Amino acid sequence: MNIPAFIPTRVEASFVIKTAIQGDTRTRFYQAVSCQQIAHCFLTFEQEDKKYAAVVNRQRGMFLVPYKRYEWLVSRQKRVPTFKTVDLGLAPVSISQLSWFIDRPEFKMSSFGENIYWWLLGRFFSRTYVPMTCSLVLSYILRMCGYKNSLHVAPHTLYKELDDGVDNHFWHSKGR
Repeated sequence: MNIPAFIPTRVEASFVIKTAIQGDTRTRFYQAVSCQQIAHCFLTFEQEDKKYAAVVNRQRGMFLVPYKRYEWLVSRQKRVPTFKTVDLGLAPVSISQLSWFIDRPEFKMSSFGENIYWWLLGRFFSRTYVPMTCSLVLSYILRMCGYKNSLHVAPHTLYKELDDGVDNHFWHSKGR
């Protein structure tokens, strides 16, 4: 059992520009409907000699996994995805508390149909329904880590805000 200690942690947000499977028609359709190039996003946390990735799985929720395991999973795919990474600096993070929050199967992502519906119609008619996406989950996690960011449904809007610079309760970023 890990003791929940807040340790200075380097936090990075990575955004997937080209997916691992370029022939994936769902991803291409989603990118066309949403008019965005960024398809997915995830966070990495680095403490001393350990590095973790907060990974979102559409069927099974979220997981905090060692970064070596994430690299192994990506290496088994046919094509390696292309990333844009935003360094968010240092923040005091407790990996054990973060994993207690993240490693729960009840955090289900919205289905492909729900996301497409929201992009085509739902965002214009409903102010209350918001699909659970990777960028919305990352927005919540960043807020837990002390960052002052907005909640974003689309990965490209989260990327824009983080790339412009976002403050933390413990440090101030310079942005671009």
